Amino acid sequence: MPTLLEHLKDDPELYVRRSVANNLNDIGKDHPDRLLDTARRWLAQAGAQRRWVVQRALRSLVKQCDPKALALLGYRQMTTRTHHPGRHAVHALVNGVSHRIGHFDVIA
Repeated sequence: MPTLLEHLKDDPELYVRRSVANNLNDIGKDHPDRLLDTARRWLAQAGAQRRWVVQRALRSLVKQCDPKALALLGYRQMTTRTHHPGRHAVHALVNGVSHRIGHFDVIA
């Protein structure tokens, strides 16, 4: 990661930290692994201000639901539901009688 951003990541001025985060976000669009490595390093012993910088820097990856970015920020899978690929029938139960009303396909 560029040395200048390393030096400015904890700057007391919000506009400087915002600029650092925006630059990292731009770098991450072409080099997501570099951004993730930097974010991982910066989060070690990070205070609230640096954590904000990292969250803002990862925003494009988070919008893309990148699992590594989400894990770095502490997001976990919130369901035990498993999606099984293939065709699934939809039935409606009316007065105790099952009626097939259609189907849908789950793509892996």
